[in-house]
Amino acid sequence: MSDGDGEKTFSGSKNSSPKLPPALLHLPTPETPQISDLRSYSDANSALKRGVCAAIIPLPSLLFGGREPRPGGDRIYGVFDNQLPAALKKLPFDRHLSLQNVRKVVSEADGYQPHLIAPEQGYRRLIESSLGFFKGPAEASVDAVHFVLKELVRKSISETQELKRFPTLQADIAAAANEALERFRDDSRRTVLRLVDMEASYLTVEFFRKLPLEPEKGGNPTAPASDRYADGHLRRIGLNVSSYVGMVCETLRNSIPKAVVYCQVREAKRSLLSFFYAQVGKREKEQLGAMLDEDPALMEKRDAIARRLKLYKSAREEIDSVSWK
Repeated sequence: MSDGDGEKTFSGSKNSSPKLPPALLHLPTPETPQISDLRSYSDANSALKRGVCAAIIPLPSLLFGGREPRPGGDRIYGVFDNQLPAALKKLPFDRHLSLQNVRKVVSEADGYQPHLIAPEQGYRRLIESSLGFFKGPAEASVDAVHFVLKELVRKSISETQELKRFPTLQADIAAAANEALERFRDDSRRTVLRLVDMEASYLTVEFFRKLPLEPEKGGNPTAPASDRYADGHLRRIGLNVSSYVGMVCETLRNSIPKAVVYCQVREAKRSLLSFFYAQVGKREKEQLGAMLDEDPALMEKRDAIARRLKLYKSAREEIDSVSWK
């Protein structure tokens, strides 16, 4: 072949397209299936992280929405509409505010001598001890909602088809979700107990300002202190405390569910697996492969293909850097 023919082979004529050098014919182009296959295996960490995310994506819709949302909301409303009111009604206020106990508390608060009696301290002690009973139903509501959420997560994870192929990942997600739910439960418990303590630490003054203006029906407001320390006066103290406790009970009946939903249900929707996602992002390919129960032979194949792709890219970059004239 002459030099002129060689030049035509490389540069071509005006009417013909340039021909590639023989070396380029052996390299796959970016559009060929070989390169696509190599790229699918090239980045081990990215591929594994995508696999983890793809397996988890259906989980939130199963938990909190989708075409067939779980009846977790109805069960949670059942806790607030049925369980909490029933627990509040069972509190032993009748026994705690009985005449005998009121006499005992007032006497211990103000002394045994009639001229030392001032019922304010007795009122406060009776109210504080009565409000302490609300802690039990409040904590029970927290635990009941925690149980509902935990059961909801368990069923949703077990029914997520994408997770059934990866038992290790499924177990890791279940452990992470339960750990998060426990954190939400602990925060919720602290919040509802704080609500009760707030009511006990600061009493509504306006309620008690009206008490001197409402003398006992049928009683003598000008009677001496020794007479007012009789059973009728102590019974009136018990009734006043009972009325105040009832007012606080209605407040907590509304505020406890709000606190539980805010601390547990809302946080479960927002950040149930946020910490888990952050931990997955920090893991190396060996750890990710273990989470996905990946075959070691497949991991070795991915590494070999990644090295081949790197060589292909390097060769093409070197050839593309040559300008053909």
